[in-house]
Amino acid sequence: MRPLRAWLLRLRGVFRANRDGRFAEEIGAHLEMHVRDLIESGLSPDEARRQAIMKLGGVESTRQACRDTEQLPWVENLLRDCRFTLRTLAKNPGFTVVALAALMLGTGASTAVFSVVESVLLRPLPYTDPDRLVWIHDGLTQGDKSGWSACMEDFLLWQTRARSFARLAAFTGDHFALTGDGQAEELGGADVTARFFDTLGVRPLVGQTFAADADQPGRERTALISERLWRSRYAARSDILGRSIVLDGEPVAVIGVMPSSFRFVFPDADVWRILPLTPPTRRGPFILRGIARLRPGVTLGEVNAEMAGLAQGVERADPKRLERLRYPVVGLTEAIVGNVRTLLVALEVAVALVLLIAVFNVGNLLLARAAVREQEIAIRLSIGAGRKRLIQQLLTESIVLALAGGGIGVFLAFICTRFLRTNPPPGVPRLETLSVDGHVLLFTLLICILSGIAFGLVPAIGATRPNLSMVLQEGGRGGGEGLRRRRLRNIFVVAEIAIAVILLSGAGLLIRSFLLLGEVPIGFGARPDHLLTLQVAPSGDIYGQQQRLAIYWDAVIREVGSLPGVDSAALSIWLPPDHAAMSDSFEIQGKTPPDGGPVVPVPIVSDGYFRTLQIPLLRGRTFDGRDTPTSPPVTIISENLARRYFPGEDPVGKHLKHGGPQSDNPYMEIVGVVADVPYEGAGAPDEPVYYESSSQIPDRPMWLAVRTHGDPHRLIPAIRNRVAALDGNVPISHIGTMDESMYASVALPRFRSILMGAFALIALLLAAIGIYGVMTYSVLQRTQELAIRLALGATRGNVIGRVVGHGIFLALCGIAIGSVGALGFVRTLRSMLFHVSPGDPAIFAGVAFLLFAVALTASYIPALRAARKDPLRALRRE
Repeated sequence: MRPLRAWLLRLRGVFRANRDGRFAEEIGAHLEMHVRDLIESGLSPDEARRQAIMKLGGVESTRQACRDTEQLPWVENLLRDCRFTLRTLAKNPGFTVVALAALMLGTGASTAVFSVVESVLLRPLPYTDPDRLVWIHDGLTQGDKSGWSACMEDFLLWQTRARSFARLAAFTGDHFALTGDGQAEELGGADVTARFFDTLGVRPLVGQTFAADADQPGRERTALISERLWRSRYAARSDILGRSIVLDGEPVAVIGVMPSSFRFVFPDADVWRILPLTPPTRRGPFILRGIARLRPGVTLGEVNAEMAGLAQGVERADPKRLERLRYPVVGLTEAIVGNVRTLLVALEVAVALVLLIAVFNVGNLLLARAAVREQEIAIRLSIGAGRKRLIQQLLTESIVLALAGGGIGVFLAFICTRFLRTNPPPGVPRLETLSVDGHVLLFTLLICILSGIAFGLVPAIGATRPNLSMVLQEGGRGGGEGLRRRRLRNIFVVAEIAIAVILLSGAGLLIRSFLLLGEVPIGFGARPDHLLTLQVAPSGDIYGQQQRLAIYWDAVIREVGSLPGVDSAALSIWLPPDHAAMSDSFEIQGKTPPDGGPVVPVPIVSDGYFRTLQIPLLRGRTFDGRDTPTSPPVTIISENLARRYFPGEDPVGKHLKHGGPQSDNPYMEIVGVVADVPYEGAGAPDEPVYYESSSQIPDRPMWLAVRTHGDPHRLIPAIRNRVAALDGNVPISHIGTMDESMYASVALPRFRSILMGAFALIALLLAAIGIYGVMTYSVLQRTQELAIRLALGATRGNVIGRVVGHGIFLALCGIAIGSVGALGFVRTLRSMLFHVSPGDPAIFAGVAFLLFAVALTASYIPALRAARKDPLRALRRE
């Protein structure tokens, strides 16, 4: 440190000596000038020097004063430049409004998207040491589909054999019927193992988390509730701890309250109930998800190697039933946000391109403005103004302009982020913490300053290098410098068009993909806007008896089906397009491979389900009164399953078993084949489906589907009353129409299509303004040339052709360059496309035609104005 400090002191001394030397030279020169003036006035040399020193105030004192104020002039200059900039912008409202609008759109969009990226991707998870938290999957490949949930058998294996974890837990999403103290209510939540909260490193607001052995079989069921539920239902009473609440008909003791800031996977969770580690009787069902905290020093590579060894051991123990078993481990952050990372990166690229177009646009405006100010700048240079000082002033103008546009953009971003926080698109996690915080504001400040320098530097340098004699003689209409400036403006326009091509191509692909998604066959004939759906969740020991549950469901269908205006009513644990429930594997006698069929939806439906939704029956029959708890079990399969496993033959009469080869379930007779219906989302690939009868296997909770011949919303009060009359303790939730469910199921594709489309529209508008501005300025510069052509006999068509041809040439250059860039950009969107190729020629051709038409229109207007101008008036510059 000492040699470095000595070197810095020596360097400071050199700079100070140089500065003092400069001061001495300047003061000496100033003193000698005064002495010469006094000698010329008649004083003697000695008297002249004495009076000059007296007037100067002393050489040393003057040197000290200059040294003390050395740092102040740049601050004064900056303040003076800022005041001058504000006055100049106020005198040019047209330029100011257009420039601010462009910058507002660019910085506002950048700020809003960066705030989302910062909240979702960059902000650490709100848990202790989040970098050591991992997510564990079951990667068993069955057929052509990989499961990403684990079963209890997997978790017990991890718990006893894995050595890389300091803590380990499992959870599964659930919904609970809360009854017994007030109105019945359905709550979202999760069943979790004992170390769940300890693994995450979070503490309750009130009470405690689960004991280490709370998940052992036979222990009392306990739960933690959310702060929202504690305050809304229990008025934040302090005696909540130890209180018994009834969840799904079972008493559960409340041991703690989690703060409202706690979020994990399920944003609407109000209950976390202990999950007993009851040893399973078979492998599956696959409903658990594992989380763990790594031991210090353990890497992802090491833990994945250990888990791969465990999977191989399980596979070797049962090679006939298991194939390609894996337990992949990923970071918790990646598991939570990985699905939207591509979308957010694409949006970041899109807003960066929009900002770049805004920079080019404002740069073009400044170039035009610099041409107007050529004479002013030339005069200032000719009377001694320094070029560096002028560049500083012009850069100050551009940065002030960028900061003003950025300030308006931040306000726009505040509005956008507030809307996204209150109306989050499904599939985008962590938006509840979305805000324009200090990091985002610092980012905005940085891009404003960089943007101001970017669009201001080139015009400032060009404006301060004029041909003084030519500018002063011709009133600001130059030759060589004007040519360079025109070339730069043309380059800016070509760049704007190229970027617009990139954004429009991406938006076009996403919009077409979204439209194709809406054309996916829904598989049923009932009008979605005439189908009312609601979930009914009976609970308690009384409904644990299958006979009593079956009687209740029969009563619900009978009561609701008898209402005026109801055509048909039915029940199902699954509803299209994505109201998911149970999935499991299957085995077809003599048909499926040793490990069974893939994990697929298994809707349990009532007799009238296919009639209510009007799902076409292709072969055999549907469920009816012959299917009772005591009759042989039956199933109905989808067309996809029949096509895949019964090619060229009739599946009716064949037998299928629920759960795969390892299950003890009896074989069910296939009695019918129905049309394919999407149960895992409109964009999901067609999957085999097999249905079971709720008359033979009653289940809960279930969706009630009601087909009406009028507005279904008018029947909601009557349906509520009929269901409540049967049992007031049964909660009803998720009331809406099938049409609304289908609309919500494509919310994320719609969100990204609208957002990318908005960016593309902004880019198109800015590009059109850029072309129009260049053409207008070009016509203005060529006024005399065009007038001479007209005077010499050129037709208006010739003049229009020359001007429009220039605009079309710029457009074609931009389209060609942008198409190449678009091919690279759209590849990042591949995972978001549905039945659309990233290189779709129709989209690229449409984008090229659109921009060509915009360029043609933007060029034609100033060309027509020039052709209509009187040549004599143009030659006189009137």
